[in-house]
Amino acid sequence: MSVDIGAFFTLPSTHDNPLFTRDYKPEALLMPGGQTTTYRKEFANMAFVACSEGGLTDVKLSNLFDVSKSTITRWKNEFPEFWASIKRGKDIFDCATAETCLLKRIKGYRYSEVTREPVPVYKDTPVLDEDGIQFLDEDGNPVTKKVVVGVELAITKKVSKSVAPDVKAITFFLTNRNPDRWKMIKHVELTGKEGGPIGVKVDPWEEMLKSVTKANSDELPNKSGRSGRKVRRQVVAPK
Repeated sequence: MSVDIGAFFTLPSTHDNPLFTRDYKPEALLMPGGQTTTYRKEFANMAFVACSEGGLTDVKLSNLFDVSKSTITRWKNEFPEFWASIKRGKDIFDCATAETCLLKRIKGYRYSEVTREPVPVYKDTPVLDEDGIQFLDEDGNPVTKKVVVGVELAITKKVSKSVAPDVKAITFFLTNRNPDRWKMIKHVELTGKEGGPIGVKVDPWEEMLKSVTKANSDELPNKSGRSGRKVRRQVVAPK
């Protein structure tokens, strides 16, 4: 048994549109020798349709206009409307489909679950006697019998199902759409055992070592040979 679930992420189909076929060469754009003419204003709209519906890359655009990829690059540099149409079309193809799918996950959607199971394929074959003559019934009609000639997958059940809205998709949408109202805030609270204060354990040997080190540093002589302790000096003004 196989289950065929309708695809949720569906990209725009371009198979039925001759504009996106590799061999399509618009006659209005071709010279008698088969070479594409120079840039025309309608190329910008054609590039937009090709990129927004088919997601064509620069290489595929060069096949569409029957030019080299370097020519497409040159057109983008020399004609801003051509470059803007390509960017706008690619942005729609890249983002619009994903945004539509995200909206479906936010709102929920329905789909059909189709179950296919193998079933035998029968064929009517004549019933013959020992001499190879076909039998006839009382009305004179030839007698046949059903013989299994193969197996095919046939639809045995079709169920309509629904998918509930996805909480993660809703959270992602709200935190990006309205971050001032919906913020991802995490509160972290550190406590000790059984909710009490955090205890700090002090090593007595470490404290003793610190006190001894401090006492020795006070008695060490400085560069002048005197003790490291501070000495209060009295400044006397000359007479």
